[in-house]
Amino acid sequence: MNKMTQNELRIGNYVYYEHTTHVVSGVHGNSIYSWWVKDGKPVIEYEAKDSSGTQVENPYMDVVSQYEPIPLTEEWLEKLGLTKSTLDNDFEPNEPKWYSWIKGAFNLEIQENGEIWFEVYSHYIHVKWVHQLQNLYFALTEEELTLKEK
Repeated sequence: MNKMTQNELRIGNYVYYEHTTHVVSGVHGNSIYSWWVKDGKPVIEYEAKDSSGTQVENPYMDVVSQYEPIPLTEEWLEKLGLTKSTLDNDFEPNEPKWYSWIKGAFNLEIQENGEIWFEVYSHYIHVKWVHQLQNLYFALTEEELTLKEK
């Protein structure tokens, strides 16, 4: 199991919990609160009614060690709304082919071996997990990177 810590997570990050996709709805100490995701949207469940008769939300909650990061794949890049294009490297025919995944001015590069990299001023950052990409995208664009609804 791949480990992550609560300080890597933000509300809205996608993670695996009990082999299903969840979206983080809160972090408190060593606990993560989350909603199950279906068709690109969180499924919010209600427990009961409080004393005023209002339904009370009942998110999943467990310690961070029970959650897993989601490996970043081309399928996930597409689900998150990025578009694939081939980079032309005909000038170096023996070099591995790179692909570019783009959303607006945001650009990731993926090698034929599946490794995904973000480049900033000739410095490359290896992005392995969906939540890492979401955090990077938000830090640079001030916009959330969310699943496309089906």
